[in-house]
Amino acid sequence: MNDQRGRIRRVTYWKTALAILAAFSASLALADDFKTINGKEYKNATVTRVEPDGIVLRSKLGISKLYFNELPKEVQEHFHYDPANAAQFNAALQAELNRSNDAVPKTPATTPASNAGQSNGSDSVRVGLKYYSPNQLTADARKAAHEKAFSPEEEKQALAKVPAGGTCVVQLYGVVLGYANPERLSYVIFNSAGEVIDRRNGKSNVPDKYGYWWTGFDQIDLPAFEESMRLRIYHDIQAQTIGEYVFRRNQPPERICCDQFLPPNE
Repeated sequence: MNDQRGRIRRVTYWKTALAILAAFSASLALADDFKTINGKEYKNATVTRVEPDGIVLRSKLGISKLYFNELPKEVQEHFHYDPANAAQFNAALQAELNRSNDAVPKTPATTPASNAGQSNGSDSVRVGLKYYSPNQLTADARKAAHEKAFSPEEEKQALAKVPAGGTCVVQLYGVVLGYANPERLSYVIFNSAGEVIDRRNGKSNVPDKYGYWWTGFDQIDLPAFEESMRLRIYHDIQAQTIGEYVFRRNQPPERICCDQFLPPNE
């Protein structure tokens, strides 16, 4: 009974966190160049999400999050950076992680990288997913094109980049650094008949350390589907499926597998 109550609380907290994130997030489909105040450049990068404390980019380097405090002032102003909102956002996320960590057996957060190939049990890796539908991405692309005063041809090119089936942002959590690297992920996409229509590998990404967990981001663009489609996420080190989702038209994705691998703040 206590486990069930704890699960209900975690699900409630996760929904609350998503509501907070949705209030501040945007998904864009236009490529641009970004340069941090330390001189690191991200060429032809697409902003896939805007959060109160930074932006998530997709580029040839993979999925990266750039925090506003490492970006020039003009970029901060463009994305309406507000330090107070960022602090509130991070405090809410940290609270969710703390609640989740109370329910997880503690091991040292600084496990050596040499142990990355060793299993720590079912709590060593967890996965979460956020889905952006084609309609949402198209609307965001049109809005961004209008704000940048794109020509009709430039807007058409931007809209052509919207994935036919939408985009998933996958967040991988691990108590060991190697476990949170999206390069360790494999994706299998099934059609409504259960036939495999695509297989993909996760993209290399350097995870961030956030509280007790290492976190890594990945992004997968989905093919067009009519009624439904299924996405299976497999972790190579864990040698297990850590998430499986069904996508239906005009509905949020439904998680159908591997509840033992709920994200830390779910």
